Amino acid sequence: DYHIDNQWYAGTCTNHAIIHGGEIALKKVLGYQPRLAKLFSYFWRTNPTVGSNPWEIADISFNKKGMLPFNECPTPERVTDAQVEELQKNRELYKPKTIIDGYEVKYFAVDKNPDSIATVLSQGDPVQISIYGTTVEWAKVFVDVLNKFLVLFGAAIRHSILAIPLGDHTDEDDTQRITIIDSAWFGGYKVRHLSKEFLIDRIYIQPI
Repeated sequence: DYHIDNQWYAGTCTNHAIIHGGEIALKKVLGYQPRLAKLFSYFWRTNPTVGSNPWEIADISFNKKGMLPFNECPTPERVTDAQVEELQKNRELYKPKTIIDGYEVKYFAVDKNPDSIATVLSQGDPVQISIYGTTVEWAKVFVDVLNKFLVLFGAAIRHSILAIPLGDHTDEDDTQRITIIDSAWFGGYKVRHLSKEFLIDRIYIQPI
């Protein structure tokens, strides 16, 4: 029951995952999920040529620059990376504001072990995860390892996603899974269920 913004054709998956996590954290306080700007933190990356680093995006969003309501820095429909680069030239026009006075969104390192991730989820907190996979694997709602020989630099899918609170579960086939939200809407799916085996094999950056 979460609002899941679409990243369209821009490489903003890390920003979406981190900010979606911030929205969920704020939902605990507000009673509803606010819609926050996903592009604002993207504008302030220090090394755009290599993508977004989850730790830097969290630091920008929750410590240095702050968060901005979506309607004050909206993501254009069907936006591309080229359009984002044009918008970024005017990043100084976007002024962050305090979403809630005195409330701080905290983030911390989570071990790559799926059991550690499940523990955080069971406590009602989201976890940002960076994974890789094949297009065939990621085209499914229930995601499993189909190519046991895949390595990171040969992967068609390198993606940042958000595991949602209380999303750890065991399916009817007795497979342990976590539920994630996906800002790419790949295949039309906004929600997927990743197996424990997939998580063990395919997480490549420490989750937060």
